[in-house]
Amino acid sequence: MGQPSPHSSHHRHVSMIVILHPDSSLDTDEGKAVLSYLSTKSGITPRTHSITGADRTLSEIYVIGDVGALDQAEIESLPGVEKVVRHLTHLPVCIDPSHSVGTRNVGPDGISDLMHATAQGVIAGANTVLVDFHPRPDEALVDGPQALRPDELSWFFEDVATAR
Repeated sequence: MGQPSPHSSHHRHVSMIVILHPDSSLDTDEGKAVLSYLSTKSGITPRTHSITGADRTLSEIYVIGDVGALDQAEIESLPGVEKVVRHLTHLPVCIDPSHSVGTRNVGPDGISDLMHATAQGVIAGANTVLVDFHPRPDEALVDGPQALRPDELSWFFEDVATAR
């Protein structure tokens, strides 16, 4: 009996991200139709995320599960879909939101940019998250501007659990 094919789903982590058009959001008929379409697919879990910027709102649907059988072209042809990104790797995926964001800035929704970046990575399928913590970020020799305090650890874990 030989080894399983490296292309079998047993050896890979597969996910897909559906990005909606700028004029479509998760609340529009188009956005709801895309989410409904994905929800009917067996072995698929769609997770949604929106980010509001100065000029546009980016609405994404993270598709987690057995996406190998999904027809990317069919999803891209749905009204309201701007782009579909398929991700495939046999390696664990690690994100480093502390260094990606680089600050402790808080968004207009009252949630830190670091928490948003972490949630996006986890929803997209990251297996590992690297985040800087320091008891006194203002006294840290390095990485203080983006470091969370230990008293924020439970909130951080709760947010990651919600995103997962």
